[in-house]
Amino acid sequence: MSGEWIATYRLQLHAGFPLRAAAAVLPYLAKLGISHVYLSPVLQAARGSTHGYNVTDPTRVSDELGGEAAWEEFTAAARAHGLRVLLDIVPNHMAATAENPWWDDLLCHGPYSDFHEFFDVAPAPGGPWRAHLAPLGRRYGEVLEAGEFTLEVDGRGPRLRYFEHSWPLNPASWGLLAGGEPDPVFARLEELGRRADPGEDERRAYREAAARAAEVLAAAKQGALFGGAVGNRATDPDAMHALIGRQFYALHHWKLEGELVNYRRFFDIGTLAGLRTEEEKVFTATHRRVEAMIRAGELDGLRVDHPDGLRDPGAYFARLRALLPRGRVLVEKILDEEEVLRAEWPVDGTVGYDFLSRVNRLWMDGQKKDALTAFYADFTKQSVNFPAVVRERKRAVVERTFASELERLTDRALALAAGGWRHRDLSRAQVREAIARVTTALPVYRTYRRAGGPLDPADERLITDAVAAARMLAPGIAPAVFDFLAGVLLAPAPTAEEFAFIRRWQQLCPAVAAKGVEDTAFYVYDRLASCNEVGASPSALGIPSEKFHEFCHHLAAHWPHNLLGTSTHDHKRSEDVRARISALTEVADRWGEALHQWSEINAPAWQHRAPDRHAEYLLYQTLVGAWPLSEERCQAYMLKACREAKIRTSWHEPNAGYENSLREFIAGVYASEAFLRSLEQFVAPLVRAGRINSLAQTLIKMTAPGVPDFYQGTELWDLSLVDPDNRRPVDYAERVRLLERAAGLGVGAVIAAMDTGLPKLWLIARTLGLRARQPELFAGDYQPLVAQGARTSHLMAYRRGERLIVAVPRFTLALGGDWRDTHLRLRSDGWRNHFTGARLPEDAAATELFGDFPVALLVRGEGA
Repeated sequence: MSGEWIATYRLQLHAGFPLRAAAAVLPYLAKLGISHVYLSPVLQAARGSTHGYNVTDPTRVSDELGGEAAWEEFTAAARAHGLRVLLDIVPNHMAATAENPWWDDLLCHGPYSDFHEFFDVAPAPGGPWRAHLAPLGRRYGEVLEAGEFTLEVDGRGPRLRYFEHSWPLNPASWGLLAGGEPDPVFARLEELGRRADPGEDERRAYREAAARAAEVLAAAKQGALFGGAVGNRATDPDAMHALIGRQFYALHHWKLEGELVNYRRFFDIGTLAGLRTEEEKVFTATHRRVEAMIRAGELDGLRVDHPDGLRDPGAYFARLRALLPRGRVLVEKILDEEEVLRAEWPVDGTVGYDFLSRVNRLWMDGQKKDALTAFYADFTKQSVNFPAVVRERKRAVVERTFASELERLTDRALALAAGGWRHRDLSRAQVREAIARVTTALPVYRTYRRAGGPLDPADERLITDAVAAARMLAPGIAPAVFDFLAGVLLAPAPTAEEFAFIRRWQQLCPAVAAKGVEDTAFYVYDRLASCNEVGASPSALGIPSEKFHEFCHHLAAHWPHNLLGTSTHDHKRSEDVRARISALTEVADRWGEALHQWSEINAPAWQHRAPDRHAEYLLYQTLVGAWPLSEERCQAYMLKACREAKIRTSWHEPNAGYENSLREFIAGVYASEAFLRSLEQFVAPLVRAGRINSLAQTLIKMTAPGVPDFYQGTELWDLSLVDPDNRRPVDYAERVRLLERAAGLGVGAVIAAMDTGLPKLWLIARTLGLRARQPELFAGDYQPLVAQGARTSHLMAYRRGERLIVAVPRFTLALGGDWRDTHLRLRSDGWRNHFTGARLPEDAAATELFGDFPVALLVRGEGA
């Protein structure tokens, strides 16, 4: 497939919305003006998956999505409607469950498995190969005593079961199940199982012995497997422990996961195991089905999930580019404010978090930052020092969630130190502390040192600054410790052992950043919740138009194919919720007054319990941004937010008493007629302001350098919160009806239907239609335009080439419609407003630009 990239539209596939349901939406997407349907992962995932990132078999299309037949039908339907496909793929990890035959084989045969090189497992040096798993609901000994482990046989062979969990029993232990005198083959298998890194001769011997063990087991009677002494094994803790002790895995209480797991997880999720995709055979096996899709012409592009988890993202992208030489490769990369995508990567850009973080801030009045900070600090008594919050939360994540990774890095570091006389007597405790502090201080997700390659100057600066920051905050650590650590991380030509440390550290850093910042600090620091979005920083409130223009210049010059997203499947709250919350900056004083008024009204709802002002502050922002919001959705969101914050409750340590108190407080808030009246009065003027903000950022998204991306359902007003709220079913029948209605409506009728969301849908269809007919209009140079007059800070404009001008208002609530003499010099005549049809003079007054429709798209010349 090939063709112009006009816009992408993300669809979230799952059993309730499979490929055939997605195919039914394609005519609507084509009519809307979409060129590329952007699919969540389609390869076989765990049963019931709502996201597709827990892949169990990358060689086939998911049965729950309709399987291979549905995929063929979908791609044929896409072609028939002139649509191409952008597919999300998951190279970093797979499901670590019994549904994954590769993982199951690894647990069965350990280092003798055909897949022992596929997963990133780090067995203890010098000991037998063991994968440490932590699925148990209580201590291992308590599970044994309670007889909660059972034995079973299915088509895969003998297995150990614990409630919904199931693991294979390795061939060496089958002798305990076969009854009678054990065959000598089992002793041979047990002997071979002690080798952590067997050679080819030992592998051959193991395969032969395993085949013989299978024959012995098949000859045994079924009753012998579960009757008599073997049957009693399930209730005999000593016997069951002996059986489990012969496996290539060890089982632990789930609370010990961070301390004991020895395989790289996706962040802190034990059921997702990291892949060694850097190995050629792993890459080939995991990408075989995707490669077939590319060869069949079914894919125009690939979206790469979490490349920062890979050992060497650059090398991975080079291999991927070889598979897709003419398509686009777009990466899910979180970039710091001053960080840029690596120019040497053979990719076409990011999935748009960098754009989102900047366009999102256009609707925040940065001059009200101090006032909002004061209100937040006064009401919540929370820290207003976001960098300190980040350090604290990242440090907690390093110490608890990734304790085992930290210990392994410490072991490696001490082994390096012991190799020379200069650092051989460093304190283990101080080395461990220094590694944790440098990891915490790194301001970006990770660095990208490659084996045998030079240290990138950007990485050198980042590491140097992180070491300096860590050193400054830890005067009790001997300077020699930081000197040693810096020497390893900044080594001009690291040894193989030094690079092994660097590599592991580089893979740990993004997990710490994601869990410590996005999944914790974002829920702790809530000064203005619309700031707290993936790829953004809660401390960055507002952005000068000049800075936004600079970013667009950067995209035009370096990444013209970057996706431009405003809502995603990972968002904390939708673009429309954020757009309304941001309008609070225009009424900061009223917001401060409302906070105290509402807390007084709702004080009885705490029922004499100590109020949680942090949760209450977030609740009020959430209600302002998403109103009308059902109590059910609000309760679910607030529970998730408070567990993510990990202040009074968490996913790992739920505080039932606190959660019940929060639930009753929210119920009391919803039961208060006085509060709901006050809330609706406060929200009423913000609704229109938020919608104008939304229309403005949607127009910018469709006209800035890059490819606009739409998340499912957001073409109408969408007041969704974090997942799973943002993955609720989309009413496409309503959207089809509104799009058909929009085709014959003038601007006045469209504005009259504001509450339905029609203006947003109409704006998208009109703009994408123009983009499809005249793509050259959107490919010209990006040139900022400066308005003149008394209200210039409320008008932002830019030109694309010589025939397209975009103009949008800012801070319309504070403006109150009083533009005074503000105008935009168009410098030539012949301009026509694409939305209203009005022709504009060379000096276009703001009232002329926005009088009939809130935003303006001006076209000059033929086709205007």
